[in-house]
Amino acid sequence: MASADGPLTLSAVSARLSRSVNEVFRMFQVLVDRGYLTMAPEGNGFELSTKMLTLARNAHGFQEVVRRALPHMTDLSQRSGHACYLSVLAGHDLVVIASADAPGDFNLGARPGFRSHIASSGAGALFFGLAPVDVRERLSPMLREFGRASAWTDFCQTAENARIDGHSVSPSDVVPGVTDLSGPVFDRNGLKGILTMPVLQSRAGPPARDALDLLVAACRTISGALGGSFASAAERSRSAQRPRLTIVNSAATGDRRLRL
Repeated sequence: MASADGPLTLSAVSARLSRSVNEVFRMFQVLVDRGYLTMAPEGNGFELSTKMLTLARNAHGFQEVVRRALPHMTDLSQRSGHACYLSVLAGHDLVVIASADAPGDFNLGARPGFRSHIASSGAGALFFGLAPVDVRERLSPMLREFGRASAWTDFCQTAENARIDGHSVSPSDVVPGVTDLSGPVFDRNGLKGILTMPVLQSRAGPPARDALDLLVAACRTISGALGGSFASAAERSRSAQRPRLTIVNSAATGDRRLRL
């Protein structure tokens, strides 16, 4: 289910496992009762719950990322006055695996386990724009179906702009009036995740431009801690050799496709 393109129905799982629907139903009953599976919001099948995602987060691979990133995230929150969180790709969603609260009693952030569709935020557009070509090709069919054709075109343009800039500044898709500042984090294998800092401008905090500079600096530091190279990866993403994201129309079908 973790590798599926979206929610799965009982019959779909039954076919994949070559088991009867009754057998799958009994398994699902137990998994839902114990909180490992949940009904998708659209009601079109089942998907992994945040409890399952939290277990995955505690696996050694993510545990090491969190251990190395969290001290720098905490430092960023203390210096900027804003909360921040680190998200990684899971299916077609970005899932939060670590978060650091802002100093004081007021916090705008996301807790580990929170997930959002990659096409619904600036952080998702940044991830898509910087992701390797094979990842973008895998995600594209799913993302094209998320909203109208014009929304897909807009998303690709936003992703291209974020790729060129090396960061994203966009309105929050969750809280009106909040601006999400996002930057990429790399490990030795390439793009690992996205660090996001929701900003509600106040007299107490630094200006948004300064907050963005602090975020980018934290992304560079975390990437170094993970064995990645933020500077070289950012330079590669801007180089002429890296393919642009463009929309082309198929003369035969009228379909709109992503050209990488």
